[in-house]
Parts: sequence; C-alpha cells; structure tokens
Amino acid sequence: RLAELLHLPEADLAGLLKRLAPAAGRTPPGGPTPSSAEPPPQGADNRKSDVVGTDAPHRISRFQHAERELIGSLLHQPRLFHHTLSDGRTVAEAVVPAQMVTDAGRRLYQSVYTRLSEGTELTLSGLLSDLAEHGETALAELATLAEAEVEQHSQSNEERVKAKLAAAAELILRYHRDQQHQKTKAALAEQVMHAVSSDGADHAQAEQLQRQFGEYLKAHSSPDRIARVSGGQ
Repeated sequence: RLAELLHLPEADLAGLLKRLAPAAGRTPPGGPTPSSAEPPPQGADNRKSDVVGTDAPHRISRFQHAERELIGSLLHQPRLFHHTLSDGRTVAEAVVPAQMVTDAGRRLYQSVYTRLSEGTELTLSGLLSDLAEHGETALAELATLAEAEVEQHSQSNEERVKAKLAAAAELILRYHRDQQHQKTKAALAEQVMHAVSSDGADHAQAEQLQRQFGEYLKAHSSPDRIARVSGGQ
C-alpha cells in the first residue's frame, strides 16, 4: 500500500526504508563510514580505497577516469581552466575540488585549482616537485598518469584535449546532479511515509505531501543518469 502511495516499486521502497532506518549506537556493516574512518597515511595509494560515497565500483571507476581526464587536460593545457562548458559556466566556475568523487582526486585537483585560480604557472614538473616536497607520492603518480593518458589519446591536439576536458567535467557535474536528485527524492519520501504512518495522521497533509512527491517524480522522470553518458556505457 505504501509503495502505491509513493509511486515506488516495492524493491525501491524497501531499499529506501533500509537507508532511512536509525543507525545510532551501532557501526554500519563493513566498518565505519567514509567520514568516520581513519584517513589513509600521507602518501599512501588511495586510488581504490578513497571513494567518497557508496556507488557501485564499476560506476566509481568511470568517475575516477573522468577525474584523471579533467586534471590531465588542465596539466596539458592550463588555459582550458577558463573554457566555457555547455551550461555557460567556465570549468573554474563549474567544477570545484569538493566535487571530485575520490579523496585523491579532490586533493590533487585542489592543488591544480589553487594554482590556476591564483594565476600561478601550472606545469607537471612544478606540481610534481611540490607534491614530492610534501611526501605525496601517490598524488604525484596520479598526476603523472593523468597527464600521460591525455597526451596519449590527444596527441597534443588542442581540440581533442578540449573535448576530453568538457566530457569529463560534464560527467562529474551529472554525477552530482543525480546525487542531489536521489537525496531530494529520499527526503520527500521520508516526509510522506511519516505523514501516512504516524498515529493521528493528518490525512489532508498526507495527501498534499503525496501530490508534491508525485509532482516531483513527474518533473524529474528523466533526470540526468550516469548510465546514459560517457560513450554509451
């Protein structure tokens, strides 16, 4: 009955209820959450263990690749930091370090972003020197790999680099739009569930919340889905 009211498949509703279940006083299965886990040692290899969030590994690998393409493109052609994306914003305006999907990507992009924002010259050798000085061996390896991958696939062709940069930025932005959509949907569903299941429920309020939830789902029936982008994968 509740699944019908929320216009959700029973399997989706069950998953939602599981995510919304109180977790106070107990450790989640599999250990602490990313926010509570101890940070990896400085310079450690974070490429597989630093994922921000709980997305499936095959999806995360695509975002890691997008991060490398974004960073590698900027290392290859720093002026593309001011390249205008399809939404009218520049890369500098649209993609900030906090939007990176992995901790390693965020920390490396923070270094790149800070230099470019301050107008400081960005070169791979200069970045590697700074990272080595701070013992960030893993980030140095990531920067080298990112630049090498872009060089290999673009062959120093500026238009190819620009296309890679734009595609990577769009994928990262789509990921965050999708995440926000899921959070909003879960919050609205929680309000409806509380309204229809609480003692002495206000039926008028419950119906209003159900309508709002239905209108939201209708308006977002085709949100940007990660599965539809990046080479049709």
